[in-house]
Order: sequence, then structure tokens, then C-alpha cells
Amino acid sequence: MWRLPRAVARSSAASPNNSKVARPIMVGSSQSVCFRRSWFSSSSPSALDTVSGFVASQGTTSALFGDAAAAFRPPPDAENLRDRLRRLGGEAEKEAPDSPKRLEAIAEATAALQGTHPLVRLAGIHTLARVSPQGDPAAWRKVSALIKDEDELVQVAVARAVGRMAAIGDDEAISWLQDAQAIAKFESVRLAAKDAEARVRGVFAAAQLAGGDGQTSAIAASSSFG
Repeated sequence: MWRLPRAVARSSAASPNNSKVARPIMVGSSQSVCFRRSWFSSSSPSALDTVSGFVASQGTTSALFGDAAAAFRPPPDAENLRDRLRRLGGEAEKEAPDSPKRLEAIAEATAALQGTHPLVRLAGIHTLARVSPQGDPAAWRKVSALIKDEDELVQVAVARAVGRMAAIGDDEAISWLQDAQAIAKFESVRLAAKDAEARVRGVFAAAQLAGGDGQTSAIAASSSFG
């Protein structure tokens, strides 16, 4: 429930005609007060005015929403692993396919596929798509196992990754992408698999060579891992 600071509670309670003002009721910490619906008189300050005044006095909305924002923030260890894989993938991309750095990145990214947080699994998928040998069936099969992941974004990333990792004309990958479209529960996943299929069929490359026709942006986006 949305809450206001204790200071706001005192201010509102002391206002004129407070019998008609939305009276804050203290709930939990000094950082939170919830409002009970009530009638407002035309001469009484509104709840919005009270909130605005408090935010202005504090100079930031974090005093109101800091706790709520923290609730949606990924755990620090997940963010740290994501950032590490990004850096490692960027470094490994510059190395030879069989270099120690590439092998290290592949090993860590593979382990991340089993991560408990979707952010970690996403980082593993993206990193493998960046550093795995192009056209290696074993590499894209490893990623494809997450197509039934509980997280929609993870499923989208899997479809895009297979489109990027599989060799042009890979019949197995094309068949897998068609199956992914058939079983997709989310439209975003179905479209990602469809674009990936076009890429593996060589449609994406052909359109680039032809100069593009304005219809390849979705396919291009499906191969973006930044």
C-alpha cells in the first residue's frame, strides 16, 4: 500500500477543518503513512498538495518510493554476475576462438544458464551468443534448453541467440525454431523465433546484400545483444 512519511501525518492532522481532510493513519516505519479515503472540503489542502509539499521539502521522490524501488531491484549478486559476464564477453570477443579468455567466458556463461535469477540466465545466454563458435550446433543446443524458462524475456533471448549462433542453412536449427513458434505462449517469443528462423534460412543476409527493403528491422533487432 502507498505510504507517506510521519511528517506528513502530523502536518495533515494539524490542518484547518481536519475533520474533512483525508487523515493519514500511521502504518509501519516513520517513512510510511497510508491515507484513508474521506471527503475533502474546498478549503482543505488535498492529499496531492501534501505529498507534493513533502517531496519538495526532501528534494527527491526517493523518500516516498525508495522502499518500493528497492523491492523490484535485482539482488546485488545477480547484478554483479551480470556485469562480470558483460565485461568478460566483451574481452573474449576480441580473442581467438580457442583462447583461454574465450574458454573462460564460455564456462562461466554456461554455468549462468542454471542461475536462480532470470537476470543471470539472460546474461549467460547473451554471453554465449557473443563468444561461442559461430555455427557450433552444441553451443546453440545448450542455450535452446531454456526455451521453456518461466521468464518471458529469457525465452525471447533464447530464440534470438539460436538465430545468431546457428549456421546459415542449419536444418536442425530451423526445425527447432519452427517448433519454438508452435509452442510459444507469448507473442514476443513467437516473433523472435520467426525472425531467428529467417536469419538461419539466410533471408536476413540476403536482404542486407540487396540493400534492405525496410522490412528487416525486426530480424535485425532479434540479433542484437548489447
